[in-house]
Amino acid sequence: MLADAFSEDQAMITMMGRARWQRISRRFFETQLHHSDTFLTARRSDRIIGVLVARSPECQVSLHQVLISPILIRLLLGRHHATSHALGQEISAMLPAAKHWYINHLGIVRHHQGSGLGAMLLSELRAQAPVATLWVDCESELEHFYTRQSYKVFGRCGEDTLLVMNFEPSGLLSPNAELETLISEEL
Repeated sequence: MLADAFSEDQAMITMMGRARWQRISRRFFETQLHHSDTFLTARRSDRIIGVLVARSPECQVSLHQVLISPILIRLLLGRHHATSHALGQEISAMLPAAKHWYINHLGIVRHHQGSGLGAMLLSELRAQAPVATLWVDCESELEHFYTRQSYKVFGRCGEDTLLVMNFEPSGLLSPNAELETLISEEL
């Protein structure tokens, strides 16, 4: 399902070409699933038509993640691995050092896109992590979708083709919120 939903992933197509991406995308996503512990699905008539794959702060690092996944990804991406790895490093540098929620993939089958299923899956994730800041990286074309869901752009990378965005629940205080409250009460 993810391979179908991401069949037109412009970042991957630009990096390695459409034919190669379509050839390896299914195996790529199978490998990526080992980096996640939260799987939400949208179904119609017992058929999965949308999926959100995320990593919670409690996600345990497995031997597969440390040893096998990097080798499989390197083999799948071939000469494009260095570009993909550099982009991954650029994204990682923007994320908090502490454990955090991270949306690895959000995909909706093409003919169901625009029907609200992506928003529903994000809402379900917020219900599971009501006080957590959620992080995601996405293609810049998806900025409007995520901003409608109250995500904010945190940074840009990959020559501005990718965004790192986050959602902060309104109940969380920013690091300076207490100070800001005291200052406004004094005024």
